[in-house]
Amino acid sequence: PLTEAFSLTALAKLNQPTVTLASLKEAGIVSRACEKAKVLSTGEISKPVVLEGIFVSAGARKKIEAAGGKIS
Repeated sequence: PLTEAFSLTALAKLNQPTVTLASLKEAGIVSRACEKAKVLSTGEISKPVVLEGIFVSAGARKKIEAAGGKIS
């Protein structure tokens, strides 16, 4: 399976309350062929966001939860 990684900075720029693999593809953050996506802790995020079906690194999880977000 094709997995692509992206930064917290890219996630923050999306400015969407809920993020899914489909919304990442629509925004061009990951390719259409991507089957799994993972957020890396590079960058910062200040708004709460809910990730659905997206993998996260341990560092990214801490930053997302500190901003009031959730990973499901």
